Amino acid sequence: MFQGAQHFELREAQLTAVGRDNNTTNNYFGLAGLDAAIDPMDSLHRHFAIEATHDSETAAYAPRCKPGTRVTVLTDIMGWVGSKPSISNSASIRPSALLWLSGPAGGGKTCIQREVVTRCQEQGILAASYFFSSRLKGLDGSRQFVSTIALQLCTAFPGIQPFIEDEIQDDPMLFEKSLEYQFERLVSRPLDRLTNPPEELQMAKPPMARPPIESPEMVAEGGCLSVLWGWALPARREVEPVKPVIPLPAVLPHKVIVVDGLDECKNPRERVRLIRLLAAALIKYSIPLKIAIASRPEYEIRSTFDDPSIAAITHRIKLEEYGCDTDIEDYLVDSLFDIRRKHPSASAIPAEWPSREDVKKLVEKASGQFVYASTFLKFVDNPRRDLVEMFTLALNFHLALPSGPINPFHELDLLYKFILESADVDATVLKPLLHGLAFLGGQFENTQQLDEFFRFKPGTSALALCDLHAIVHIPNRSTAKTIRFYHKSLEDYLSAPSRSGTFHQPLLDTRKHMLELCTYHLRTWRVSSPTRNLAHTREVPKCLQLAQLWVELTLQLLENDIHMDLLISPHFAQLPSEDLRCCLNVNYMSRADTLAGAGTHLERKRSLQSSVHLHMVRSAPLHYLA
Repeated sequence: MFQGAQHFELREAQLTAVGRDNNTTNNYFGLAGLDAAIDPMDSLHRHFAIEATHDSETAAYAPRCKPGTRVTVLTDIMGWVGSKPSISNSASIRPSALLWLSGPAGGGKTCIQREVVTRCQEQGILAASYFFSSRLKGLDGSRQFVSTIALQLCTAFPGIQPFIEDEIQDDPMLFEKSLEYQFERLVSRPLDRLTNPPEELQMAKPPMARPPIESPEMVAEGGCLSVLWGWALPARREVEPVKPVIPLPAVLPHKVIVVDGLDECKNPRERVRLIRLLAAALIKYSIPLKIAIASRPEYEIRSTFDDPSIAAITHRIKLEEYGCDTDIEDYLVDSLFDIRRKHPSASAIPAEWPSREDVKKLVEKASGQFVYASTFLKFVDNPRRDLVEMFTLALNFHLALPSGPINPFHELDLLYKFILESADVDATVLKPLLHGLAFLGGQFENTQQLDEFFRFKPGTSALALCDLHAIVHIPNRSTAKTIRFYHKSLEDYLSAPSRSGTFHQPLLDTRKHMLELCTYHLRTWRVSSPTRNLAHTREVPKCLQLAQLWVELTLQLLENDIHMDLLISPHFAQLPSEDLRCCLNVNYMSRADTLAGAGTHLERKRSLQSSVHLHMVRSAPLHYLA
């Protein structure tokens, strides 16, 4: 049949060839050459990303929360999981149906999400999970996100599979269509049909089955047909019995979809689309789902969650607001003792190792970020190296000069490099800004103050730090905290040229730059009325702070063998001769003893202090010194 035919296809066709005593019937349910119908679940499996789920082989080796740690944040998350969403007066918006766990890079969000998955499994309320990853092929995009969620729902919600199969059969090409369309057809509609079945629908739609193959006798009764284009022989075709619907509970329990590492989806637009399609489904349909998303506070993500319609249904948890120094200390101590116990030279390691002081130093360096502690432990856990020596090397690495290829914090450096290089900002702005923050950490409450101090065009600092919220804390209007680095180890990274490369700036250059900025601001400052006492002037606190910084920078530069005359002349001479020098004098007199403390170049420090003091006293109005 069709011998020599080319360039054609048969769909939903049944062909019967009759010749003498030989009758042959062929059934076609797709492209020519296929002898079987396409199985909807097989199609779903082919678009399923097992490595993105909690059951993957990769997940088996992933780090977990140490028992007894992260108790408070896990309690808050599971409290949200167990809360009953309420229906608003308008539409079907369910407040807090969406959760956003945000936190800085390396804060342990993934470990927390894996623990949430485990607890939801134990309670029988896990719907699905998806862990984005920039390190695994295919998991830094969103193409398989919906199909992976949909296949897991088939297990989580008994009775939903026929509805998902219906959608695939109705549109076999839906896997090539938009994420929004896929989520509507594979998740939202099936869940809505499962949750709100029509009252008259008591029987399930049967799955697609092959039409029966007619026997030669049936063909003979219906006439000698050679081609039947999907037409059945009604007198003889038997219909399969309709299968009953799996009984559903009156109210389906809410289950949880856990999504982690949304920031590791490399396309920022896809991140926004995913948040919006998930929120839209929760708003449009009364589906029994809660969705927990974890990510760094990247610009696209945080601005999308700030959208009023999405914020209305979102419960936000900021990981940086949960102190975890005790958890990190417990993690370090337990892990170090375990490493010591298994080390070949365990018997030779001093009984008091590691000291409590050294552990405290590690906790301080970690700055609440588990990534530092885990990177440190990974480096020292080497049975073929001296454990105590490796520990000491890593602990004091920030003090050592670059020597050789050993870098205990190579993985951490890669994280910093990736984040900094991803920022779309002029390096001539970013570098001095970062090093200025490292030098003056905690001095600025908002980006407007940064612009003013660094003499930037208004808005420059906000733009420069826009993509760095994963490593730099930018307080919002409701908090009184200051701009700072989340990780103290970031300062070590920036100060080491062998680690930070193009982002490095010598400390001496930073100090000179800060001194120039202080001099500029002090030179332009004026007391509003020369007859008013400094204590009653609004701008005095700000000027005193600058004066304090000016004196300290001058002394620090002196330690680097900068000649006193060269240092004093170009900067001090530019200051006004009365109220400003008086302000410097008031600040200087209160700090002279501290600044003259023991240290290198002590005599030169005192010489400089005398010169500065002389310059200020000569021109200071007496009523300011009263």
